[in-house]
Amino acid sequence: MLSRLMRYFSLSFIFAVLLYSYIIYDCRSETTFKDSSSISSYNDTVGSLQLCSIYYIESNNDSQKQKVYLNEKLLLAKVISAEARGEPFSGQVAVGAVILNRTQHPSFPDTIYEVCYQPGAFSCINDGQINMTPTLSSIKAAEEALSGSDPSGGAVYFYNPDTAANDWIRTRPVIKTIGNHRFCT
Repeated sequence: MLSRLMRYFSLSFIFAVLLYSYIIYDCRSETTFKDSSSISSYNDTVGSLQLCSIYYIESNNDSQKQKVYLNEKLLLAKVISAEARGEPFSGQVAVGAVILNRTQHPSFPDTIYEVCYQPGAFSCINDGQINMTPTLSSIKAAEEALSGSDPSGGAVYFYNPDTAANDWIRTRPVIKTIGNHRFCT
């Protein structure tokens, strides 16, 4: 009885390993920008279920690659959702691009987490909106920004002129206006 049971579990384990290796596949892509920097992505999926997503943000100025894991993608989506709720999709992508642009700018921290939680950087951190569930459009906007889309034109700041309380932000040169947000250098 014990040997039949062991054989059953052995065969079940081998079947599970073969099935797992059959249904897992990689999707790799790379986007190159005008300034020769690039973003590569790697998705590990089982069927249609995404297990993890790792994006590589590379700047040729530093010759460094930055990995962006699924939890950082979720944080990016939460900030986009909180800061750009009700904005057009391109404006949501632009907000995500601003965060990513900051990770590559020498005046800001190097990771999405550090940029988002930099004191005073985003009002959603202070007012608790960061804790809300991100919208589907903000998740898609985060994915698009991580894939290299930057409708902001390289901006490292954005603000809504109707709600901005800080006068300093209004002195920044505006690159583009999308929806209610102005994107600045």
